[in-house]
Amino acid sequence: MKPFRKLEHEEQQQTEQESASSQQQNVREFRSAEEMLRHDVEQMAVPSEIGARLRESIAKEPPPPRSWWQRMFGK
Repeated sequence: MKPFRKLEHEEQQQTEQESASSQQQNVREFRSAEEMLRHDVEQMAVPSEIGARLRESIAKEPPPPRSWWQRMFGK
């Protein structure tokens, strides 16, 4: 093999290895769907209009019912 071809071949292999390693660095595995959603929330900003609608919707929700022991002991 000519020296130029050998150098070109080595450079190509090195480039392929670097691109493969950079692709592997971007991969992230999650143990559950909840973990994936939490990661997504950290990366994405909620638009202000949607945040306002969500706060209004949560405010309209009725309070949770008191548990039996709270009703019994008057808390």
